[in-house]
Amino acid sequence: MLKLFISYSHKDETHLRELDGHFSVMKSEGLVEVWHDRCFDLGNRVHTVIRDKLEAADVVLFLVSSNFLASDYCYKVEMHRTLERDRQGSVKILPVILRECDWRNAPFGDILAVPTDGRPIEDFSSRDKAYMEVVKMIRGAIARQVQSISPTIPTPQITQQKPSVSIPFIENPHVEDHVRSLLLNSRKILDIPKLLNTSQFSFEVVTVDAYGQKIDLYQEQNQCLIQEIGGGIKLDLVIVPGGKFQMGSVAQKPSQREIPAHSVTIQPFLMSKYPVTKAQWRKVAEIEQVNCSLKLNPSRRGGAQHPVVHVSWHEAVEFCDRLSKKIGHNYRLPTEAEWEYACKAGTVTPFHLGETITSELANYAGDIQYRYEKKGHNRGHAIPVGTFPFANFFGLFDMHGNVWEWCLDHWHENYDKAPIDGSAWLEPNNEALSRVIRGGSWRNEPQLCCSTYRISNNADDTSSSNIGFRVVRSL
Repeated sequence: MLKLFISYSHKDETHLRELDGHFSVMKSEGLVEVWHDRCFDLGNRVHTVIRDKLEAADVVLFLVSSNFLASDYCYKVEMHRTLERDRQGSVKILPVILRECDWRNAPFGDILAVPTDGRPIEDFSSRDKAYMEVVKMIRGAIARQVQSISPTIPTPQITQQKPSVSIPFIENPHVEDHVRSLLLNSRKILDIPKLLNTSQFSFEVVTVDAYGQKIDLYQEQNQCLIQEIGGGIKLDLVIVPGGKFQMGSVAQKPSQREIPAHSVTIQPFLMSKYPVTKAQWRKVAEIEQVNCSLKLNPSRRGGAQHPVVHVSWHEAVEFCDRLSKKIGHNYRLPTEAEWEYACKAGTVTPFHLGETITSELANYAGDIQYRYEKKGHNRGHAIPVGTFPFANFFGLFDMHGNVWEWCLDHWHENYDKAPIDGSAWLEPNNEALSRVIRGGSWRNEPQLCCSTYRISNNADDTSSSNIGFRVVRSL
């Protein structure tokens, strides 16, 4: 049983009682013992009991507000001892941000806080939604404790049982409410392209916590159009349903390139399940030229299923033009808004995988940590597409790392005056501008692989061994 201690100011007792109520199921299941100073029995010595409970705790929650920071007992006694135990590795700390305050400059300011990105609970239209993020973290801690005590007990990431409902991710608090509804309703959208010879495919979606531990595993389905290119080479295109999403970062300290966050409406489209491979590139490069020539094998290493690299933005556009000419449909690069929408697939965490990534789930500089996950591998090169078995909730693979992906848009330093209809943000009569690349690559630190991270690159660049692309087709 996980022992949980809640440190809080009495001025925030309403939050205490609301949060404690959300632990009811775990308490009933015998998974967690929750203690705070409203749990005293008559006759107990207050300070002695608090000390003993604090020393016995596996996890300590700080309910953080200006009241908490101003409380001598919370700040100088409970927090001080908890931080000592944290340095000894005998306790985990989880700051729960109730209201805006100067908590980032407190001694625990570098510890991962909830809700996501330290967004205050009182900023949520529904406090229950925010509290559920706390519950999710505690359940993750319970899973790790069980695994460490009884390694033979199956944990969610290794279970082979399929969920009993068709869309199990609707219970996932990391998926935005409107996208839960969207994807439930999009089954109607997903039925339409059967006229285009689509077929159903299944895939697995995983969610990890800030420690890189797999806390959820979902079995999902979507529709896919398998486009014959020629010579037995095919291009798998996944249906991305239309909808609205919040583009950009809502973090406490976002990159200036990722603001202002803004609502964008996206129309449904098809997107290639993986970045374009060398085999696909070669077959399309054999098609008659439209605007510029293409090398049959621009990449200097890797096999047929490696993502094609050493291709400029102009060459990627030429690939789309030639494919369009052969197939008779308009293929193009994704707009930046389409790319971010497709990558997030309804999630609100830094990665569609959850609070962090690991080198078991993506190809990046895995020896650099993003949160509290263990350091992983830095492979030092691109790997074949589809190496990792987990997709996002739309069924798209390799959206984080391996290779950057060209987008259609010209580069802009921020989102001021950005389109809100999902269209490409272009500057007329100025083809010399740099273009946007998204997703990070095998040589980049994890922060550059986040769903919202964006950077520019010279549109003429063919020297980069870590830039590729994927294609889209409008419905």
